[in-house]
Amino acid sequence: MRARGRRLPRTAAPLVLLLAVLAPSVARAQQKLSGIGDSMMQGANARLSWWPPPGDQIQYSFGQGWDSTVNPVYRRYRLLGKLPAGEQFVSVDGAEMVGGRNNAPAQAQRVCAQLAKPDRIVLLLGANDVCNRSSVSTLYGADTFRAALDQALAILGSPTCGLPAGTWVHVMTVPPVNYLYSAGLEKQWSTGTPCQAIWYTASICPTVTRGSSTDRWIVAQRIAQYNAAIAAAVADAQGRFAPAVRFTTDWNPAPEACVGTHRFRGRDLSDIDCFHPKWNTGQRTLACATWASWESVALGGSGDEAGCFLQ
Repeated sequence: MRARGRRLPRTAAPLVLLLAVLAPSVARAQQKLSGIGDSMMQGANARLSWWPPPGDQIQYSFGQGWDSTVNPVYRRYRLLGKLPAGEQFVSVDGAEMVGGRNNAPAQAQRVCAQLAKPDRIVLLLGANDVCNRSSVSTLYGADTFRAALDQALAILGSPTCGLPAGTWVHVMTVPPVNYLYSAGLEKQWSTGTPCQAIWYTASICPTVTRGSSTDRWIVAQRIAQYNAAIAAAVADAQGRFAPAVRFTTDWNPAPEACVGTHRFRGRDLSDIDCFHPKWNTGQRTLACATWASWESVALGGSGDEAGCFLQ
C-alpha cells in the first residue's frame, strides 16, 4: 500500500530523481576494500626479522597492509579518512588465475559472499600460473588465462554479486617473473644470500630458476600474452558492466610503465626466499604502482606509475 504524502513541486522532482540515482555511488564510495590475489598480496616473507616470523606478513602487504614504509593501499585510504568498513581480503598463498580451488573465479565468489560488500577491489594474480608449472611446456595458454579472468570479472560485475553501485575493480598486470633468475643472481652476488640454493631446496619457480635462457624467453613471451589478455578482458568487462561496476587495469606496454613491464632487481627480492617482494623495496613499489594507477587518478593524479619504479 502506497503511503500518502505531499506531492513535490514540479521543479523539485528532477533534482530528487537525480539525487536518488547518484546517492548509492556517492554515499558508499570508498567504504570497504577487498583483494583477490596470492602470496604477494599476503606479504609473504617480506621481511627477515624475529617477528613476524617467515610466512604471511600482512602488515607489509602492498594492498592490505599498514606499515608506514610500505605505505600500502589500505593505509593510504585510511589516511584520507576512507574505508569506514575496513578491509576484507580473500587472497591465498599459491593462488593462480587459472588453476586450483583458490583461482580468480573462486576468490571472486568469496568477495560476493561477504556480508558487507566492498566497493574497492584490487586483483593481482598470474605469477603462480608460471611458477607453479614444472616446465614451460605446461604453461597455460593465453586463451585459458583470459577465460579465467573473464569469468572472475563477470562474477564481480553480475547483479547477483550485489556489489554497491559504482564499485571499482582494478586489475594489476602480471610481474615479469622471467627476471627472477637475473635478479636473484644479482642479490646473491651483492649480499651473499644463497638464492640458488634456496630456490633449489624449496623448488621455487622452476620454470625460471631451473630453466634455460630459452625457457625464460618463453616465460617472458607468455607473460606478455597474459598481460595483453588482462587488458582485453578488462576493456570487455568495462563495456559490459560499467557504470554499475567499473573495471580498470594498470596495463601500459611501454617499458617501466606498469607492474607488467617493470624489471625488478635483486634489491626488490625477499631476504628469506629470494622470490617474494621485499617489504621496503618490492612491496613498497607495488603499493605505489597500484595506488598511482588506481585511486590517485580519481583524486586528480596522472595515473603514471613510472615514478614508482625509480624509488
